[in-house]
Amino acid sequence: MHPPANPEGPGQRRDQVPAPGPGSSAQHYHAWGRQLAEAARYGEAIRAFDQALALEPTAAAVLLAKGQAWAAQEDFGQALEVFAEVVRYHPQLAVGHLSKGNAEFAQRQFDVAVASYRRALSLQDQPLEDRVGCLNNLGTALAASSHWDASIDAFREAIAADAQSVVSRVNLARALLCRQDLAEAVEVCHEIIQRDPQRVEGFALLGQCWQVVGMPAAASECLERALTLQPEAIDLRIQLGNAQSAEGQLTAAAESYRQVLSAVPDYAEVHSNLGEVHRRAGQLGAAMQAQRQALTINPQLHETHSNLLL
Repeated sequence: MHPPANPEGPGQRRDQVPAPGPGSSAQHYHAWGRQLAEAARYGEAIRAFDQALALEPTAAAVLLAKGQAWAAQEDFGQALEVFAEVVRYHPQLAVGHLSKGNAEFAQRQFDVAVASYRRALSLQDQPLEDRVGCLNNLGTALAASSHWDASIDAFREAIAADAQSVVSRVNLARALLCRQDLAEAVEVCHEIIQRDPQRVEGFALLGQCWQVVGMPAAASECLERALTLQPEAIDLRIQLGNAQSAEGQLTAAAESYRQVLSAVPDYAEVHSNLGEVHRRAGQLGAAMQAQRQALTINPQLHETHSNLLL
């Protein structure tokens, strides 16, 4: 989840700001801090924002920029403290509640994040982009607490607000899949692929849908397409191996698992999956070797997979 846009507007080109000196204004320190933040010099940026706040302690734009600098360093506790100040001083500023919700979400405080997002959505000063982003963040926070119905409603509202949003459809498809609404999930995945054929999530989620409904050949086809778009995706490679195994394509499944292990040699579950494929192929020596490697890495797999050692 990304920090919300600065109320002064993201990505605007500005002239270089000279370093402030004695007698500089709060606006000068703020502009200098933003320039430092754009150069990823976040610690210096925060000090500049503090200088601005010493002159104007309740300045919303400065507080937001300071909180975003903390968030960019993944210090979400500090970010949350600053965004809480924004909300306290400016309770009608939607981006303050949105930013506070993002920091709460990053700290896995999902219920309070939901409340912050809902408060932001109740206010009317957001541009469309921020509103759609807030709806997606709300849906994601609800999904993190397994509130699937409310989550799906939020993603549908995001699509209603911006019919072109592919991100909202990806989130909706993922939530529908988790709720086992597979027919609608498949439909949404096809919409994603139609709107953005280069979007890996469309093929990946569609492959997961086919796997759940027991169509491993279709799942393999979709996952292979997803991997052409994102070849380094370990989770997709594992899913492909699982689909190939379910399809009975044991040689192909073994190769998929080996590719995973070449990148992540200590992945115990994949060693175990490889062992199971070897067992089904009648390659018992290789099966036992793979399973022993899995148990060496993670002895807790023993109860589940000890049949390979019999």
